[in-house]
Amino acid sequence: MSIPETLDRLKDWAERNDLMRAVVLMGSSARALNPADRLSDIDVLLFTTDPQKYKNEGEWLEEIGKLLSCYTGFQVGNNTFVKRVFFENGVGMDVTPVNVRVLDRAYRYARFNTKLRSKLPSSFRTRREKVIRTFAFYLRRGMSVLVDKDNYGGKLSFIEAEFRYVPPGAPTLQKFEEQIHQFWQTAMRMAIKLYKREFLTAKIESDHFLKLNLLTLLEWHAKCINGWQFETWHYGRYIEKWADPKIVESLKFIYGRYDEADSWNSLLKTMELFERVCHELDDCQRYKYNKLPEQRFREWIEELHRDSLGASGDVVKF
Repeated sequence: MSIPETLDRLKDWAERNDLMRAVVLMGSSARALNPADRLSDIDVLLFTTDPQKYKNEGEWLEEIGKLLSCYTGFQVGNNTFVKRVFFENGVGMDVTPVNVRVLDRAYRYARFNTKLRSKLPSSFRTRREKVIRTFAFYLRRGMSVLVDKDNYGGKLSFIEAEFRYVPPGAPTLQKFEEQIHQFWQTAMRMAIKLYKREFLTAKIESDHFLKLNLLTLLEWHAKCINGWQFETWHYGRYIEKWADPKIVESLKFIYGRYDEADSWNSLLKTMELFERVCHELDDCQRYKYNKLPEQRFREWIEELHRDSLGASGDVVKF
């Protein structure tokens, strides 16, 4: 059974199920830009009157395909979760059951948005619209309505148009410096862990967050060069297409093995790349940020590195 066959069986199952009001295909399978390939999974929204049923039960999945593995993954909102599924044929599917009442409320809010904005407290509007705008962000790349018993496809299109995602502009100096402080404090903690030879803890507790800080800077760097409306996707997807080729080349050296010398090397290379991108962004945006924290942290980290080399006798090559 292929992805198209899986989708056909999903549609047949939903058509027969009175609890299902709509099935909407999202993600790579529903978009024209960077579309799905044979290894892509299926991202599906199930609009239902009883979402908890599909969280607590798994038998319904057997009606779609022979189930191999299934677990309830991360929450995407209050009482809204992603169920991650693999069928025996190798097709993966991320299923998000959504209560139809939630969508109906969002649609009504969108319909009367202009009138409501003048009557509701700003704190309530901000809280409510943050959720809706996040949802609209994922809708904007495309969706395909597989089953629709109550015109939910039209409601989704209206919500996306009313709360259309607008990419943020350049970060403020304060936001820029916050990323810098986060990075260098985390780098210092990682250096301390490496000095103490706590290599696994260093990778789990520090290295992952260093890379996320770096990724944020890489996204800003690409947008600064190409315009702040430039698409950088998420979590580094397609980075080879949108980042500076010299930066992509540098990424080869920022991950290390479970090894003292290589762990130090990857940390120092990550610091080097982060600092270079910071300076280029600083020139591009004319921030003139305070460079003292990065200078002081780099000195402390290099001192720990030298002391570590003296204790172990290892040589780190650059």
